Amino acid sequence: MMMTLAGRQPSDSQPEPAGYWLRQRPMVALSLAYLLPSIALANWLPVAEALKAALALPAFALVPLLIGHALLRYSPLADDVVAIAGPARALVEWLAGSLALVTLAFALYFGGQMVALQHIGWLALGLAVVAAGAGLRVADEPLPRRVDIGLLLVLAAALLLSMTPKIMAAQTTPFPLLGDNFLDAFHFAQPASRLIDHGYLTLENRSHPPGLVILTSVQSQLYNVQPLSFLWMGPFLLFAVFGAGLLLWGKAISRRWTTALLVTAVGLFVLTGNAAFSGTPLALRSNRLLFSVFPLALYLMHRLVDDQSTSRRAKIEALIALQGVIGVLFLIMNSLGMETRMPIMLGAAAVLGFLLMQANQRRWHWTGMPALFAVIVGFQVFHVYEGPVYLTGMIVYGLALALRGARLEETITAGVCASVAGFFLLQYVDIVSFPSGFSLSSAVFGSTYENISFSFAQRVTLLDSVLSPFVIVLMLLGAVACFTKRAGPAGRAVLMAAAIMFAVYLLPDAFAYRTNKGMVPFLAFLVVAGADSIGSYARQALRWLTSDVPLVQEMAQLGLVAAVLPVLLLPFLDDITPLPFRTHNSVIADVEYELADWFAQHTDENVRIISDYQTMFVLSSLSNKVSLSERRYLPSEMTEPGREQMYYIKEAVLGASDGCGAYDAVRSLRGSEPSRERRYLESLGAESEKPDYYVVWTSKTFVWERQEGISPRGGATGDVYPTMVVPFLDSRFFHLEATLGQQAYVFRVLPAPVEAPQPSVDASAALLTEVLGVSIPPGERCNRTT
Repeated sequence: MMMTLAGRQPSDSQPEPAGYWLRQRPMVALSLAYLLPSIALANWLPVAEALKAALALPAFALVPLLIGHALLRYSPLADDVVAIAGPARALVEWLAGSLALVTLAFALYFGGQMVALQHIGWLALGLAVVAAGAGLRVADEPLPRRVDIGLLLVLAAALLLSMTPKIMAAQTTPFPLLGDNFLDAFHFAQPASRLIDHGYLTLENRSHPPGLVILTSVQSQLYNVQPLSFLWMGPFLLFAVFGAGLLLWGKAISRRWTTALLVTAVGLFVLTGNAAFSGTPLALRSNRLLFSVFPLALYLMHRLVDDQSTSRRAKIEALIALQGVIGVLFLIMNSLGMETRMPIMLGAAAVLGFLLMQANQRRWHWTGMPALFAVIVGFQVFHVYEGPVYLTGMIVYGLALALRGARLEETITAGVCASVAGFFLLQYVDIVSFPSGFSLSSAVFGSTYENISFSFAQRVTLLDSVLSPFVIVLMLLGAVACFTKRAGPAGRAVLMAAAIMFAVYLLPDAFAYRTNKGMVPFLAFLVVAGADSIGSYARQALRWLTSDVPLVQEMAQLGLVAAVLPVLLLPFLDDITPLPFRTHNSVIADVEYELADWFAQHTDENVRIISDYQTMFVLSSLSNKVSLSERRYLPSEMTEPGREQMYYIKEAVLGASDGCGAYDAVRSLRGSEPSRERRYLESLGAESEKPDYYVVWTSKTFVWERQEGISPRGGATGDVYPTMVVPFLDSRFFHLEATLGQQAYVFRVLPAPVEAPQPSVDASAALLTEVLGVSIPPGERCNRTT
C-alpha cells in the first residue's frame, strides 16, 4: 500500500464528511477562512482606517503561524514539536514563521531584490497560503467533539479582562494618536513605510532589529492600512496574548482556575506606574511584544520541564547549554556592525542549533530542546537588550522547576533568597555602593551601555512608586507560601526566579533596570499566593472551630486581590491621564500632529525639516521625511558630530539675526544628513538631488532656541508671534507656506534668493504686517548664488 503522511486519508478512503477540515485541521481551516475574506474586504471596500487596522490584528498572528506550522511539521524535528500541544506550540510556530519572514527579507535585500521586497506583504501571504495547503496534508489537533462551556467562559473572561488596560487608555489616547513614546514612529512606522514604498530595509537601529518592522509592513500592505494606525491597534492583541499566557501559566502552577484568573488580573497592573519603564504592553514595540509573549514562554517551559520522560540532570544540562546560546547570540548582536550582525547571528544560530540537536540526540533526549531553541532564536529578531532578559528569566524558571523534588531544592531556594535579600540590604544601607555611572556591561561593550544612568536609589524609588506597603506585604506572604509549598508544588520555582530577576534588576548595569518587566509574572503570582495564604489560614481557623469550608479560602483570596487591585490601578490611571494642558495623553502635541499631516499631504519625501530637537524628530518620523539630524531620545545618545550639528541648527539657523544669515546657514547644511539617512538616499539614487528645506517654528522652538544646551523640549505649545520669526519673513530667502492659527509657522527655504524691493512686499509678510502690526526690517542683501 502507498505510504501516506500521518493523518492523511488514503486515496481509496471514504469522502470526508461535512466539516471534516474544520474539525480535523482547525488551525489551518480557520486561518484561511479569516485571512482571505478580511484582506479582500479591506482592499475592495471603503472600510474605515480603524476597522482595517483591527482586521489586520489577527493576521499579525496567523500569517507567521501558518508559515511556522508548515515549517516545523515538515522539519526533521517534527515529532518533538508535535508533542507540544495547544498555545505553547503556537508560540513556537509563530516565532519560527516570523524568523522565516525576517530571513526572506534579508535574503531579498542583500540579494538586491528591492522590487520584490516592496511586495513583502503579498509574498508573505503567498507563503502562508502554500503553507496552509501543506498543513492540510498533516494531522493537526482536532477540535473536541464536546466543548467545555465553563472553560470557554473562563477564557473569554480572561481575554476581555486582559484588554481592559488598552480599552481604558484608548479613552485618553484615541485612534490613531501615539501614547507614551514619540520614538515609535521613528523605530517602526517610518521604516515600515520605507520598506513598502522602496524595498529599503532599515538596519541601523541599535536596539530594535527589523522583526517588528517586517511584520508591520506585511500587515500594512495586506490590509492597506497606515503603519501608525496598525501600531495604535496592536496593543489589543498584545494584551490578549499577555493575559492568555498569564492564565495558562498561573493554572499550570496553581492547578486552580480562580488563582489563574487572579494572577492575570494582578499581572496587568502590578508594575504600570512609569511610562518609560512600565511593565505593560500598552504600545506595539519590539520589547513590549516580547513582554506580552513572555508568560506564554514560561508556560511552554513549564510544560516541557514537566515532561517525566527526561531525567532532571539532562534537563538542567540542556538548559545551561541553551543559556550559553543566549549569551553567544547576545554578544554577536552587541559587538558587530548594524548591517552584519543579523546575517552573522542567523548563521551562528544555525551552527549552534545543529550542534545542540546532535548533543540532544546523543546525551539528553529531551523533546523540549528544539522548541526552546526556536524561541531563543526568534526573540533575537525583535529586541537586542530585553530579548535576552526574558529568555534568561525563562531559563532561570526552567532550572528552578527542574530542581523540584530534588534533595537540595529547599536549601538552594533559601540560599538564593537570602543572598538576594542581603545584596539588597547592603546597598540600601549604603554599605555596598558603586561609582556613579559605573556599568558592568561597559567593560565589554564600551559606550553603548553608558548612556543611561540609573542608580540603585532610582531603581528602588521606581518600585516604591508602584508597590504600596499592602502589596509588598502580600508578596512577602506569597514568598513564604511558595517556599513552604502552600502555593503549589511549583511555588519554589516561582520564588527562585523572582529572586534572581530582582537581583539582576539591582545590578550596577546601565540596562539592568529592564529586568523589572521580566519580574511581572512572578510578582503577580506572589501577590495572589499571599492572598491565598491568608485565605488558607482563615480556612484552617474555621476548621478548628466548626468544619472545613473550602469556599472560605477562595472568597478570602478573591476579596484580598479585589482590595489590592485599586491600589495597583492608581499608578496606571495616573500614567494614562492627560496633563492639565493637554487634550489627550500623548507626548506629541496637537499642533505637531497637524504639522505632520500637512507635510505628508503637501510635500514629497525628499525634504528636510529644520526646527527644535523634538519637533524635527517627530515631524520627520510621522510624515516620513528624510531627517537632517540624528534621531536619538537624548543628546547624550548622539555622536559628537550629531550634537555639533544640532548646536549649529540651534545657533546659526534658528538663532540668526537676519534672513541672509539664516539662509546661508541652511545652505551650508546641504549633504550633512546623518549616515543612516545618507545610506537610505543612496539606495534610492537620490543622494545628489537638491532637497527642499522647511523651517518650522512653534513656541517650543522659540524656547529651545533660547535655552542652554540642546536637550529636547516637551510639553504643550503656545502662540508664536511674528517678532519671534522676523529673519524668516524676509521674502528674498523664505516663503511662508502655512500657519496653524498662531501656533505654528512653516517657512519654505527658496532654492535661490529672489529680488525684492524690501521683504515686506511679500504677500504673506505684508499680511502679517497689516494684521499684527509688525514692521519687518529689510535686512542686508545676501550676495549668493545657487
